[in-house]
Amino acid sequence: MPPKKANPPPGFVATAEPAAAASNAPSERAGGSSVVPNLGSVTRVTPYTRVEASVAFMLKAHPNRWTVLGGQVVPLFGRLVLQPGINGVQRIGTRLNASEARATAEDRGWKLIPFEAVPAHHVAPGEQPSYLYCPEGRPDATLLLYQRCYPGSERSDCDEVRYLEFCAHLETAGIINPPALWVLEQLAEKLHREADALADKAREHTSYKTSAARAAAACVVVDELIEARQTAAVPSTRASVEVDL
Repeated sequence: MPPKKANPPPGFVATAEPAAAASNAPSERAGGSSVVPNLGSVTRVTPYTRVEASVAFMLKAHPNRWTVLGGQVVPLFGRLVLQPGINGVQRIGTRLNASEARATAEDRGWKLIPFEAVPAHHVAPGEQPSYLYCPEGRPDATLLLYQRCYPGSERSDCDEVRYLEFCAHLETAGIINPPALWVLEQLAEKLHREADALADKAREHTSYKTSAARAAAACVVVDELIEARQTAAVPSTRASVEVDL
Protein backbone atom coordinates (compact mmCIF):
# COMPACT_ATOMS: atom_id res chain seq x y z
CA MET A 1 0.00 0.00 0.00
CA PRO A 2 1.46 3.41 -0.92
CA PRO A 3 2.20 5.71 2.02
CA LYS A 4 -0.48 8.18 2.99
CA LYS A 5 0.30 11.76 2.09
CA ALA A 6 0.47 14.26 4.97
CA ASN A 7 -2.06 17.04 4.83
CA PRO A 8 -0.27 20.38 4.37
CA PRO A 9 -1.00 23.26 6.77
CA PRO A 10 -3.81 25.57 5.69
CA GLY A 11 -2.69 28.18 3.22
CA PHE A 12 0.43 26.24 2.26
CA VAL A 13 0.91 25.67 -1.45
CA ALA A 14 3.45 23.02 -2.36
CA THR A 15 5.69 23.66 -5.31
CA ALA A 16 8.04 21.31 -6.96
CA GLU A 17 10.71 23.95 -7.52
CA PRO A 18 11.43 27.44 -6.00
CA ALA A 19 9.59 30.18 -7.74
CA ALA A 20 11.66 31.98 -10.25
CA ALA A 21 12.73 35.48 -9.31
CA ALA A 22 10.58 38.20 -10.73
CA SER A 23 12.05 39.59 -13.82
CA ASN A 24 11.82 43.18 -12.53
CA ALA A 25 13.52 42.55 -9.06
CA PRO A 26 16.57 44.79 -8.42
CA SER A 27 19.91 43.12 -8.60
CA GLU A 28 21.38 45.04 -5.60
CA ARG A 29 19.93 46.58 -2.39
CA ALA A 30 19.40 50.33 -2.14
CA GLY A 31 22.28 52.34 -0.68
CA GLY A 32 22.11 53.95 2.76
CA SER A 33 23.91 54.51 6.09
CA SER A 34 23.41 53.28 9.68
CA VAL A 35 21.34 55.33 12.11
CA VAL A 36 21.51 55.44 15.96
CA PRO A 37 18.60 57.38 17.53
CA ASN A 38 19.67 60.07 20.02
CA LEU A 39 17.87 59.16 23.26
CA GLY A 40 20.05 61.31 25.50
CA SER A 41 21.92 60.06 28.55
CA VAL A 42 20.26 57.05 30.15
CA THR A 43 22.25 57.40 33.39
CA ARG A 44 23.14 60.39 35.55
CA VAL A 45 26.80 61.27 35.81
CA THR A 46 26.35 61.67 39.59
CA PRO A 47 23.57 59.57 41.16
CA TYR A 48 21.40 61.11 43.86
CA THR A 49 22.04 60.30 47.51
CA ARG A 50 19.96 57.49 49.03
CA VAL A 51 19.58 58.87 52.55
CA GLU A 52 16.21 58.34 54.19
CA ALA A 53 13.45 60.84 53.52
CA SER A 54 12.90 63.36 56.32
CA VAL A 55 10.81 66.46 57.01
CA ALA A 56 11.90 69.96 58.01
CA PHE A 57 12.65 70.72 61.67
CA MET A 58 13.86 73.43 64.02
CA LEU A 59 16.81 72.90 66.32
CA LYS A 60 16.10 73.51 69.99
CA ALA A 61 18.58 73.87 72.85
CA HIS A 62 17.93 73.29 76.54
CA PRO A 63 20.14 74.89 79.22
CA ASN A 64 20.53 71.53 80.97
CA ARG A 65 21.43 69.42 77.91
CA TRP A 66 25.10 69.40 76.88
CA THR A 67 27.60 66.89 75.57
CA VAL A 68 31.23 66.67 74.43
CA LEU A 69 32.26 66.60 70.77
CA GLY A 70 35.67 67.20 69.25
CA GLY A 71 37.15 68.30 72.54
CA GLN A 72 34.46 70.91 73.19
CA VAL A 73 31.31 71.09 75.29
CA VAL A 74 28.43 71.66 72.88
CA PRO A 75 24.62 71.73 73.14
CA LEU A 76 22.80 68.43 72.93
CA PHE A 77 20.13 69.70 70.55
CA GLY A 78 16.60 68.45 70.23
CA ARG A 79 14.45 68.80 67.11
CA LEU A 80 11.02 70.30 66.69
CA VAL A 81 9.59 68.35 63.75
CA LEU A 82 7.63 70.60 61.38
CA GLN A 83 5.12 68.10 60.09
CA PRO A 84 1.39 68.85 60.00
CA GLY A 85 -0.49 66.81 62.58
CA ILE A 86 2.54 66.42 64.89
CA ASN A 87 3.14 68.59 67.98
CA GLY A 88 0.27 70.85 67.00
CA VAL A 89 1.81 71.89 63.68
CA GLN A 90 -0.81 72.88 61.09
CA ARG A 91 -0.71 73.65 57.37
CA ILE A 92 -2.51 76.82 56.37
CA GLY A 93 -2.43 77.16 52.60
CA THR A 94 1.21 76.85 51.58
CA ARG A 95 2.55 77.84 55.00
CA LEU A 96 3.17 75.90 58.21
CA ASN A 97 1.76 77.19 61.48
CA ALA A 98 4.01 76.00 64.31
CA SER A 99 3.10 78.64 66.89
CA GLU A 100 1.50 76.13 69.24
CA ALA A 101 4.42 73.71 68.97
CA ARG A 102 6.94 76.50 69.58
CA ALA A 103 5.04 77.81 72.60
CA THR A 104 4.91 74.33 74.12
CA ALA A 105 8.64 73.83 73.63
CA GLU A 106 9.48 77.22 75.12
CA ASP A 107 7.25 76.53 78.15
CA ARG A 108 9.38 73.44 78.76
CA GLY A 109 12.58 75.48 78.81
CA TRP A 110 13.74 74.96 75.24
CA LYS A 111 15.29 77.72 73.14
CA LEU A 112 14.29 77.53 69.47
CA ILE A 113 17.22 78.24 67.15
CA PRO A 114 16.38 80.58 64.22
CA PHE A 115 17.03 79.02 60.82
CA GLU A 116 19.32 81.86 59.75
CA ALA A 117 21.58 81.56 62.84
CA VAL A 118 24.63 80.25 60.96
CA PRO A 119 28.10 81.77 60.53
CA ALA A 120 28.28 84.01 57.47
CA HIS A 121 31.09 81.99 55.90
CA HIS A 122 28.90 78.86 56.00
CA VAL A 123 26.46 80.40 53.52
CA ALA A 124 27.18 79.87 49.82
CA PRO A 125 26.94 82.94 47.55
CA GLY A 126 23.36 83.56 46.48
CA GLU A 127 21.87 81.15 49.03
CA GLN A 128 19.50 82.05 51.83
CA PRO A 129 21.10 81.57 55.28
CA SER A 130 19.76 78.39 56.91
CA TYR A 131 21.04 75.43 58.90
CA LEU A 132 18.76 73.18 56.80
CA TYR A 133 19.29 71.99 53.24
CA CYS A 134 17.92 69.48 50.74
CA PRO A 135 20.43 67.30 48.84
CA GLU A 136 20.37 67.70 45.07
CA GLY A 137 17.52 65.72 43.54
CA ARG A 138 16.03 64.87 46.96
CA PRO A 139 13.35 67.41 47.87
CA ASP A 140 11.90 64.76 50.19
CA ALA A 141 14.98 64.82 52.46
CA THR A 142 15.72 67.77 54.77
CA LEU A 143 19.10 67.55 56.51
CA LEU A 144 21.13 69.63 58.93
CA LEU A 145 23.64 71.74 57.03
CA TYR A 146 26.49 69.91 58.76
CA GLN A 147 25.26 66.43 57.85
CA ARG A 148 27.17 65.23 54.81
CA CYS A 149 25.65 62.68 52.42
CA TYR A 150 27.14 60.92 49.41
CA PRO A 151 25.98 60.14 45.84
CA GLY A 152 24.31 56.76 45.45
CA SER A 153 24.83 55.90 49.13
CA GLU A 154 22.72 55.71 52.29
CA ARG A 155 25.75 56.78 54.35
CA SER A 156 25.94 60.16 56.07
CA ASP A 157 28.29 61.70 58.62
CA CYS A 158 28.99 64.96 60.43
CA ASP A 159 31.19 67.80 59.23
CA GLU A 160 32.60 68.14 62.74
CA VAL A 161 34.79 71.20 62.14
CA ARG A 162 31.98 73.36 60.76
CA TYR A 163 29.47 71.99 63.27
CA LEU A 164 31.70 73.10 66.15
CA GLU A 165 31.98 76.53 64.51
CA PHE A 166 28.18 76.66 64.34
CA CYS A 167 27.85 75.81 68.05
CA ALA A 168 30.44 78.43 69.01
CA HIS A 169 28.66 81.01 66.84
CA LEU A 170 25.39 80.45 68.74
CA GLU A 171 27.13 81.34 72.00
CA THR A 172 29.11 84.33 70.71
CA ALA A 173 25.99 85.71 69.00
CA GLY A 174 24.06 85.45 72.28
CA ILE A 175 21.49 83.05 70.85
CA ILE A 176 22.23 80.51 73.60
CA ASN A 177 24.05 80.90 76.90
CA PRO A 178 27.06 78.81 77.93
CA PRO A 179 26.32 75.99 80.39
CA ALA A 180 26.02 76.92 84.04
CA LEU A 181 28.67 75.63 86.41
CA TRP A 182 26.27 73.28 88.16
CA VAL A 183 25.22 71.87 84.77
CA LEU A 184 28.87 71.15 83.95
CA GLU A 185 29.34 69.43 87.31
CA GLN A 186 26.27 67.29 86.67
CA LEU A 187 27.60 66.44 83.20
CA ALA A 188 31.00 65.52 84.66
CA GLU A 189 29.40 63.09 87.12
CA LYS A 190 27.52 61.38 84.31
CA LEU A 191 30.59 61.16 82.06
CA HIS A 192 32.79 59.79 84.83
CA ARG A 193 30.25 57.03 85.54
CA GLU A 194 30.18 56.10 81.87
CA ALA A 195 33.99 56.22 81.61
CA ASP A 196 34.43 53.97 84.67
CA ALA A 197 31.97 51.43 83.26
CA LEU A 198 33.72 51.38 79.89
CA ALA A 199 37.13 51.08 81.53
CA ASP A 200 35.94 47.97 83.39
CA LYS A 201 34.69 46.45 80.15
CA ALA A 202 37.91 47.36 78.32
CA ARG A 203 39.94 45.37 80.84
CA GLU A 204 38.02 42.25 79.85
CA HIS A 205 37.29 42.97 76.18
CA THR A 206 39.73 44.84 73.97
CA SER A 207 36.91 45.94 71.68
CA TYR A 208 35.92 48.52 74.33
CA LYS A 209 39.34 50.21 74.48
CA THR A 210 38.55 52.87 71.91
CA SER A 211 35.23 53.77 73.53
CA ALA A 212 36.86 53.84 76.97
CA ALA A 213 39.61 56.17 75.76
CA ARG A 214 37.07 58.49 74.14
CA ALA A 215 34.99 58.61 77.34
CA ALA A 216 38.07 59.36 79.45
CA ALA A 217 39.04 62.20 77.11
CA ALA A 218 35.53 63.68 77.39
CA CYS A 219 35.87 63.70 81.17
CA VAL A 220 39.10 65.67 80.91
CA VAL A 221 37.41 68.28 78.69
CA VAL A 222 34.60 68.89 81.18
CA ASP A 223 36.87 68.77 84.24
CA GLU A 224 39.18 71.41 82.74
CA LEU A 225 36.24 73.66 81.86
CA ILE A 226 34.88 73.34 85.41
CA GLU A 227 38.28 74.24 86.85
CA ALA A 228 38.54 77.28 84.56
CA ARG A 229 35.07 78.43 85.57
CA GLN A 230 35.82 78.04 89.26
CA THR A 231 39.07 79.98 88.94
CA ALA A 232 37.39 82.82 87.07
CA ALA A 233 34.37 82.95 89.35
CA VAL A 234 34.05 86.23 91.24
CA PRO A 235 32.33 85.96 94.63
CA SER A 236 29.58 88.37 95.53
CA THR A 237 30.59 91.43 97.51
CA ARG A 238 29.75 91.40 101.19
CA ALA A 239 28.00 94.00 103.26
CA SER A 240 27.46 94.06 107.00
CA VAL A 241 24.02 93.28 108.27
CA GLU A 242 22.57 95.21 111.17
CA VAL A 243 19.56 93.75 112.88
CA ASP A 244 17.56 96.20 114.93
CA LEU A 245 16.17 94.28 117.88
